[in-house]
Amino acid sequence: MATSVTCKQPCIKCDKAGGIASCAGCQQWFCIKHFSEHRQELSMEMDHLSEEHDLIQQDLLESKNIEDRLLVNINDWEQKSIEKIQIAAEQARIDVKKYLDDKKQQMTVSLHQITKELQSGRQSDDYTEVELKKWLKQIKELQELLNKPSSIRMSDDHDSQSSIHLIRIALEKKRYREKYFHSGTWHAKYEDCSYLKCGFHLGIKASIGRQHWSCCYSFVKESTTCDQSEPHEA
Repeated sequence: MATSVTCKQPCIKCDKAGGIASCAGCQQWFCIKHFSEHRQELSMEMDHLSEEHDLIQQDLLESKNIEDRLLVNINDWEQKSIEKIQIAAEQARIDVKKYLDDKKQQMTVSLHQITKELQSGRQSDDYTEVELKKWLKQIKELQELLNKPSSIRMSDDHDSQSSIHLIRIALEKKRYREKYFHSGTWHAKYEDCSYLKCGFHLGIKASIGRQHWSCCYSFVKESTTCDQSEPHEA
């Protein structure tokens, strides 16, 4: 009767026929000594893998901290920007109110002057067609100034160093780079002026006794540049 003989697998490390333990992972046979070393190698790889895991976890936590700092910076920028915008808006409101108040005050003074002259003329009853035409002209000029579109405008403040364009209020004026003759006349005498129109544009005090051009209200007679006249051949 034939006897069955079991063949042992050689150890993958020492190649001896003493392989008594098989690794379920690499499917290799090891002797007792090398199987123990194999397990130690796997344990070292596990330790290294754990270290990599811990490093990644630490990096993730640090990235969260960086994210938090960035969000704080964004929130801080947002708050400061809002404050700058609020300051610019408040200044714009102040400028608009001042302009409108000044215009209203000038027109009130002009209307008050007309009222006094009308009352005086009615009381003295010595007015003629000359005074009536003058008063009618003044009232029409005052009405034109009242109905005239505002020259105030809102624009970006490009002078601001901020990345956010703020606004500012400015009076809109026509500007022509080339030189042109004045389209108006030179007011050399007080009688040449319109108390309302000249007084309104120059200011009541400045207009009295000051010679000026009727188009741009410049005080320089020799000037050839008019910022209110349309371009035309000089």
